Amino acid sequence: MTRLDDLGARVLGPISYLEHAMEVSKALHNIDAALLDVNLHRQTVFPLARELLEKNVAVVFVSGHSRALMPHRYRALPHFDKPLNMTLLVDHLIKLAEARANCGVQ
Repeated sequence: MTRLDDLGARVLGPISYLEHAMEVSKALHNIDAALLDVNLHRQTVFPLARELLEKNVAVVFVSGHSRALMPHRYRALPHFDKPLNMTLLVDHLIKLAEARANCGVQ
C-alpha cells in the first residue's frame, strides 16, 4: 500500500473536527486537493466542501456514507467507499494532479 506522503504529497491530516478543518482551509491558500469523510464527529463536512470548491480545491470524498444520501450538488464529485482501496485512490489523485497541471490550475 502506498502512502500519499511517500509520493511527495504534503498531507495535512487527518483532521477529525469540522471546525478545525474549516480553520485550516481558511489559513492555507495552496491546497490542491482534499480527501473528506462525509461525517466528522456527527457533523457533515459539506460546508467545508463548499468552501474548498469555491477556492478551486479538488474535493474527493472517502466515506462509508452512501452517495445517494449526499446533497445532489456533491454526488458528481469523486467518491471512494470504505474500506478504502488505496491503490485506486492514489491512481485517481495522480490523474487529478496531472489534469490540473495540464489545465494550469495551481
